[in-house]
Amino acid sequence: MPLWLSKAQESYDKRFGDSRQFLKFCAVGVGNTAIGYGVFSLLFLVFKLPLLVSYDTGFMAAVINSYILNRLWTFREVAGKRSMGQALRFFVVTLSALVLSSVLLLLLEPLMPALVAAVVVMGIAVVYNYFASKLLVFRD
Repeated sequence: MPLWLSKAQESYDKRFGDSRQFLKFCAVGVGNTAIGYGVFSLLFLVFKLPLLVSYDTGFMAAVINSYILNRLWTFREVAGKRSMGQALRFFVVTLSALVLSSVLLLLLEPLMPALVAAVVVMGIAVVYNYFASKLLVFRD
C-alpha cells in the first residue's frame, strides 16, 4: 500500500474507524431515546403539555444522561483530558441539536402524528450528535 494511502487510512481509522465506540454511543443512545421519548410521551399525552415543552424537556433529560454515560464510558479515553472545554462544547452541540430538533419537529408535525414525528427527529438527532460529539466534544 502506498504511504499516502496508508496515512489516509490511519487518519480515517482514528476519526471514524472505532466501531466499538460507535456501538457504545448507540447503546447509550437507546437509553437516551427511552428516557427522552418516555418523558416526552408522559408530558404530552398524560399531562397535556404543549408539544415543544414536552419534547424539549424529554430532550434535556436524555442529554443529561448522554453526557454522563458518554463521558464515563463511550469516550472515556478522551474524556478526562479537557473537562471544562468539553462541557462547554457539549453545551453548544446540545443547544444546536435542540434547535435543530425543535425546528424539524415543528416542520414534521403537520405531516404526521406528533409521536411519529418525534421518533423521526430523534433518529436524525442521533446521527448529528454522534458526529458532533466525536469531532467537536470528545475529540482526541
